[in-house]
Amino acid sequence: MVGAKSKQELREGTEKFLKSLINLGIEVETSTDNILIQNIVANYDLNVELDLSIVALSLDLENVEYEPEQFPGLIYRSINGSTVLVFGSGKSVITGANTYEDIINSRDEVKEKLREIGVTRLN
Repeated sequence: MVGAKSKQELREGTEKFLKSLINLGIEVETSTDNILIQNIVANYDLNVELDLSIVALSLDLENVEYEPEQFPGLIYRSINGSTVLVFGSGKSVITGANTYEDIINSRDEVKEKLREIGVTRLN
């Protein structure tokens, strides 16, 4: 299931999908109690322009990939396993989170790393 914006939307979408399978004659368990969230995607704006070359060189290289010929964003691997894509515009995308807390922690981790290298006025 993709595109759900809340647990309620996820549950409703799953129920609709299961009913469709049943209508096709496919036997399925109809309980939605065991829904497993595996990948939450979120985006946010730091509201600051970034020189990603400087940012990449200033951050811990173990957690950072930046190859502008391959991809225009900096790829930051968060300590909780999420991946944060940071673009020069300050727009960012978090992928691979399993909880809302993972999203918040990844966002805050990137903001703290940027503050440590002198980027200020972050949203």
